[in-house]
Amino acid sequence: LKTNSVVSDRILLEKAAINIHTDSTGLSNLDIFMTGEPTESEPMEELPFNLIDLEKVALTEANIRFTDAQAGMAATVDNLNMELKGSADKKTIKAEKLELTSGPISFISDAQKMDVSLSGASFDLKGNMNNPALDALANLAINNLCFSLAEEEYVTNLSAKAVIPVKGELDKNKFTFENASLSVAELALMLNGEVTLEEENILTDLTISGKDWELKELLSLVPAQYASYLDGVEADGILTFSGNAKGVINDTEMPFITLDASFSEGKATYEKLLPFPLNKIEAEISAAIDPTNKQPGSIRIERLDVATPRSNLSANGTVANPLGDMLCNLNAGVSLDFAEVAPFIPDTLDLAVDGKLNGKAQTRFRMSDIEKERFSNIYANATLTTDNISARYDTINLSLAGGDIKLELPARTDNSFASVVFTADSLNMNAGQATLLTSAADLTAEINEFPDLTKHNNIKSKFNIGSLSFNCDTLNAA
Repeated sequence: LKTNSVVSDRILLEKAAINIHTDSTGLSNLDIFMTGEPTESEPMEELPFNLIDLEKVALTEANIRFTDAQAGMAATVDNLNMELKGSADKKTIKAEKLELTSGPISFISDAQKMDVSLSGASFDLKGNMNNPALDALANLAINNLCFSLAEEEYVTNLSAKAVIPVKGELDKNKFTFENASLSVAELALMLNGEVTLEEENILTDLTISGKDWELKELLSLVPAQYASYLDGVEADGILTFSGNAKGVINDTEMPFITLDASFSEGKATYEKLLPFPLNKIEAEISAAIDPTNKQPGSIRIERLDVATPRSNLSANGTVANPLGDMLCNLNAGVSLDFAEVAPFIPDTLDLAVDGKLNGKAQTRFRMSDIEKERFSNIYANATLTTDNISARYDTINLSLAGGDIKLELPARTDNSFASVVFTADSLNMNAGQATLLTSAADLTAEINEFPDLTKHNNIKSKFNIGSLSFNCDTLNAA
């Protein structure tokens, strides 16, 4: 005490049993340590000792019980072990070792009907604080985490770990993270950037990224009560993403968010909905979103490719103002084998179709026009090519070696709702003993308004047929 220092080579507390209890009136067993009325005190601006040097402070096999009858909360910590080695003087704090391990830990809240339990927890901290500079490294690991709310289990037997290197400027309340990581199961989330704490604001410039996340591992985190939605779904693939949050967090503001994500090696089967597998799913997407919607933001689909054993679909485009009245500008390409469509045709409909359809389409529309059925505001055009189409409906058979279909919304010629142009080199149709053959057939249809099956629709059509022959029993015409 003559040097105003605290120096110890060992402080041990073994097999401690610590019980903290607050009854329904708010009285606690800790109240015995209070003397008189509490008084406000000035905050401590510096260490009251010239030096504190602790070689080893240890707590072993401690059991802690906490109950608060007034708040309806209870917590337990079993087999807690802690070891500390460090020193401090007027300017510097040095934590050479701070390790904590524990057995089961649980927290129960009656008010929120919340139950949290974990086991195999460990924590260690090393670092230096040379006021105002902070340089520290923290490690946290949990072997088994369970969480339930309102008697619903959301997390079961989850493992997690975190490695958090942090540097700080304490006079500015500014903290910098470099290659910090949080891992849940086998999924690692990386964190880089800065956070500054102000009186009413939190200033952020943080980048969060994940690399080579396996979709199977991600789906395994779906809570049990929602797992039924995935019954019959088999899916896999690799997800990689990087996002940035930059701006202010307070009661009325949120930071602007940008995101780049890619998905590769995707495969999926869902026999309840799709009778065939999706054996290729790949995508590249970028987004810029303002959660406060002060800026419109956008989502860009750089590439989306989906393939089945006999068909494929590709798409790209943009979605502007995703949090408001979305403006979609999309392009698509398709190669469809009608053999894969056959399982979707109802058994009650005596219809069979075979052949292929290839083509491209573009569309532009606002979501409000879809919702309010303002279909005349929708722009779309498509160019499709048929290849060896054959169809049968009841006793009617149709075959088409090749043909072209062009669709426009709205029609350019007379501002109708849509126009459809169909061109075929040859068309063969028969029903019973009747056969119809055409060559160089052209059909143009102008549709004045969106088709309504409950009333007659005004459709103007025009035919141009190079040649036509008809045969029925002994009747022939050409």
